[in-house]
Amino acid sequence: MLIFLLGALALTGGNWGSAADLAQGFLTQLILLSVLAFGVRYVMCFNILGCFLIIAGTSLFGGAAELLSQPDAFYRANGYAVLLVLVLFFAWPCVTWRMRVSARAV
Repeated sequence: MLIFLLGALALTGGNWGSAADLAQGFLTQLILLSVLAFGVRYVMCFNILGCFLIIAGTSLFGGAAELLSQPDAFYRANGYAVLLVLVLFFAWPCVTWRMRVSARAV
C-alpha cells in the first residue's frame, strides 16, 4: 500500500503551487492509478481486448475530463459524447458475453 501511495505521489509531478494543488494532483493520480490497477487485475486478465479497453478507457477518460472542464457548451457536449463512447466501449464486451451465455442456455 505504501508503494502504491508513493507511486501516486511520484506521478503528481512538480507543477503544483500550493498544498491544495498538490492534494488535488495526488488524488487525481491516485484515482487514475487505482483504475489502472483494478483494470489490469479484473478486466484485462491476460486478454487482448481487455488490454485495449484499459488503454483506450484511460485515454478517453482523460480527454473527456479536459473537454468537460471547458467553459464553452460545444466542448462540454463533446466531452459528454466521449463519455458515451467510453460507456459503449465497456458495455460492448458485456453485452456480447451475455448474448453468448444466453445462446448456450437455449
